[in-house]
Amino acid sequence: MEISWHQNPLRTTVCLTEQEKELFRLQVIVAELEENIGTAAFHLDTTERNKTYFDPEEAFQYLGYAVEADVGDREYNLYLSELESGSHMGDCTCFPASCVKCHAESILGIDTIDGLGKHSAHKIYGSFSRDDATTIHDVIERLSDYEPVRSGAWLNMPEEAFNQHVPRWKAEAQRALTWLTSYRDRHFPLAAEPANPY
Repeated sequence: MEISWHQNPLRTTVCLTEQEKELFRLQVIVAELEENIGTAAFHLDTTERNKTYFDPEEAFQYLGYAVEADVGDREYNLYLSELESGSHMGDCTCFPASCVKCHAESILGIDTIDGLGKHSAHKIYGSFSRDDATTIHDVIERLSDYEPVRSGAWLNMPEEAFNQHVPRWKAEAQRALTWLTSYRDRHFPLAAEPANPY
């Protein structure tokens, strides 16, 4: 397995050998089987706390998914694509969705953004998403003097409502700065300081 650390940590990629891909494919199948069989068991549970979800037809449907010949194929292709070229986007960056890249990494037993909280990841995401030419130095500089700007929907709300969140947002940016600086020093040690053009 080769991890290619990207200046934008959310875009770090993972390249698997053919043997590792086959092992990963089997791990995805196992995860899908566990999910389908677990859901079927949930719908067959007659205990007091779950009896309202008792539904043998629903359980039978999930058991049918578990015996399909191509179980896990779609998920494997999706997860592999995310590992090789995707970006973290979902709960890990404060967007209300599951992150496919996080799930794929979890199946592999790795975490390329280990220790990065979702609010800090959101700050990093926002700082990098301005354009493709943004460097890790640009983002570190933006985070070091982060100042929230009242815009968008916040303009329709009282200024006090916005201001009450500013200390938290600044703290999140500081945590993002600390994490990203450590990431830079670990994975791009020669790039720790941009070259002085003079």
